[in-house]
Amino acid sequence: MNKVEDPSGGNPIDQEFAEIFSKYLPQDLKMRDTIKVLSVGCGFAYEATGLLDVLPQADYRGIDTDKLQIEAAVKRHQGLSSGRFRAEVADIFQTNSLGEDNDLIIIRNPAFTANRSTREIQTSWTEVIINCTQALKIGGYIFLTSTNKAELEHTMAIINQDNGIQIINGITHNDIRQSGEGMPFKDDYIAVGLRLV
Repeated sequence: MNKVEDPSGGNPIDQEFAEIFSKYLPQDLKMRDTIKVLSVGCGFAYEATGLLDVLPQADYRGIDTDKLQIEAAVKRHQGLSSGRFRAEVADIFQTNSLGEDNDLIIIRNPAFTANRSTREIQTSWTEVIINCTQALKIGGYIFLTSTNKAELEHTMAIINQDNGIQIINGITHNDIRQSGEGMPFKDDYIAVGLRLV
């Protein structure tokens, strides 16, 4: 079995995520005493360091079905305290993997998160999105990104079927400078939702 290497090779991407979260996360979230963060399909957890820079009171938990990427994520973030950063292998399609009462759920590039056949992705991903909205506490936020505007519109349509979520920051083109050539930084479109009930 081939070892999966983290292709970022450094920290420029951390700074870019810090800038994204500074710009797009709501102010009231930043002012909370504690923040429980879940990143669904986190892969290498590229966003973790930047997020924790912006939200020093947060505890980050990333889950993914890919064991090798989780191992690389843990290695990449080994300087972070274990109380503030966790990455673990979990079935993102199982509701109990998501926990509950999350203040912030991050979903980056949803169609690529599913480790299943192409035919299964749309149905399975719809389930994941709906489960994530239920895993948010009231007043919690869902932070979505995608490389594809139409894909993000579809994701938001799924969320809008659940009356408890209000999109507070519709699809915004991310104007934060992209990472250098070869960096896997493709969060081109961003949307933020708030769970009201």
